[in-house]
Amino acid sequence: MVLVPCVSINPSKKREVQVILDYNKKRHNMISSDDFLLKYWKHYIQLEKEFSFTVNYVAIDSINYDTYSDAYLKIILQVGSEIDVSCKLLCSLLGESIPIGNIHKYKKCIIENIKDFCDIRINEKLSGINSCPWEEWKFENGVPTWWTIYNKIKHHRISVGTISGTKQEYYKFANLKHTLLSLMGLYQLMLYSYYLIAKNEGSELLVPLPGSRLFDTKSSIWKELDKGSNDISIFNESDGTLHIYTGKFDY
Repeated sequence: MVLVPCVSINPSKKREVQVILDYNKKRHNMISSDDFLLKYWKHYIQLEKEFSFTVNYVAIDSINYDTYSDAYLKIILQVGSEIDVSCKLLCSLLGESIPIGNIHKYKKCIIENIKDFCDIRINEKLSGINSCPWEEWKFENGVPTWWTIYNKIKHHRISVGTISGTKQEYYKFANLKHTLLSLMGLYQLMLYSYYLIAKNEGSELLVPLPGSRLFDTKSSIWKELDKGSNDISIFNESDGTLHIYTGKFDY
């Protein structure tokens, strides 16, 4: 385990970050940041680590997007399950209790409370590939393609179906592209959940921001970070990128 310094947000700032709502009304829904790190973030790190091992054999490159692997199938099932749990957590932090597995209710809660959630772009640091993993939530009844694939693999693995114009057995959709996008989606959920939890813990916001080896991100909310004494996260004012180099649990 590697302990890291914290990124702090100045409590005197007058403008509230867009994602932050009325915390006083939601305090009863919060878990502690320590619990989050042990019960959510630690598991995310294990999933990212497992995916990183596959990069030794299949490079993260668009030319390999359609590469199928049993390893990807396993990771997609694990990540999809964790996304279900993490969506429920984020909704509870936003003040709503939603039954597990209801992606449309998750969507309604999250995008109503976090206005730019669907536009957040996650960058894969090794390849420079970037995407908005939740952008399909912007459309009526829209869900991410990788989420549809997770459910098809889970419930109809050997059945044949068509997704995005391709017809094949559902398990063959467990490829590099969909595995990468689903992991990006989980990473984004982790960022926002921890951000909300940490802010709730005191008047001075201390956020040991998750230190993914794979990803960094852009969002207007990171402009609120006090970066003066931080030697882990570097905010690029020119393009809004938050670069994070280490984390609570390392590998």
